[in-house]
Amino acid sequence: MNADTQRALAEHKARVDAKYSQAGARTLNKLEKIAADDAELRRNDRWLLVNADGQIVGVLSRHVAKSATEAFEEFYPKKKGRMAAAAEGYRIEEDDKDGTRFNAYCEDVKAGRA
Repeated sequence: MNADTQRALAEHKARVDAKYSQAGARTLNKLEKIAADDAELRRNDRWLLVNADGQIVGVLSRHVAKSATEAFEEFYPKKKGRMAAAAEGYRIEEDDKDGTRFNAYCEDVKAGRA
């Protein structure tokens, strides 16, 4: 190869390298975001409907209701029912991301204690 061809090839390579220098970082960022979204979907935390005695009487996935208010509205669609339940001490509590309280509740149900 002559000097002009080598110089043109080097310039072209430099332009291509400059153009795609951030591609790896962008791809990595996208993959990290996808992994974070997948981890969020795999979370086991739930909304727990708890009575005045602290017993779990209902469970709702976080995918169905994004907030505690929405969860309470899912359990009691009518405002009158929500007001009555709240007056009786029913409330929504959040389980941890591993679903510890829900898993304990399931074990109680299996054992016939709930």
